[in-house]
Amino acid sequence: MTDLIELFRSIKQRPSLFMHPVKYDSAVSLMEGYNLAVDGHLLEGFHEWTNIKLGFLCQFHWGRIITTFPDAFGFPGDFREEESLVEREKIAIAILFNELEEFYMVKKDRSKGLRWIYAQYDELRKKLNEELENE
Repeated sequence: MTDLIELFRSIKQRPSLFMHPVKYDSAVSLMEGYNLAVDGHLLEGFHEWTNIKLGFLCQFHWGRIITTFPDAFGFPGDFREEESLVEREKIAIAILFNELEEFYMVKKDRSKGLRWIYAQYDELRKKLNEELENE
């Protein structure tokens, strides 16, 4: 478990060692490639995790969810308002790897795990369906 967390932290701290160019889309591609290499086990449940963080269902790819709704992931602002494209990329990469680290710790926690993530997602889905039915 710590190996992946260390990897996420290393990428966040020194992204140029892992990707070129250092862009958010490169980080997403890096994680998708890693996910393919491990038969989809790395990111299994991550889309649901991002939806749980949002508090509503979104069919965007998880990479777009993070940059479209940054405030749900601890960045109080709008990426479009940042002055520098380079700064936006750094912030997005940091948010991504913070989320991956938190997701992975929950996923590997014996008391929670992937079942807990899916249960939370299902609760959210049911709640939103009930709200739609009551309108």
